[in-house]
Amino acid sequence: MRLTLRLTMLLALMASLCVACSGEKEEPLKRNPALIAAVEDFLASDLERKPFKEFTDWEW
Repeated sequence: MRLTLRLTMLLALMASLCVACSGEKEEPLKRNPALIAAVEDFLASDLERKPFKEFTDWEW
């Protein structure tokens, strides 16, 4: 009896995991060429630090 109950619980958990994982697909990451270029320029410079707001054109 206990084995049947444990197997039923295990199957219920597995089914709920399968349903949870089969939801909507995640949107792929979008690349920001301007930000990538700014980071590459910074890495090529001799600077040790740079405020993050200088890498972007939006307000922080």
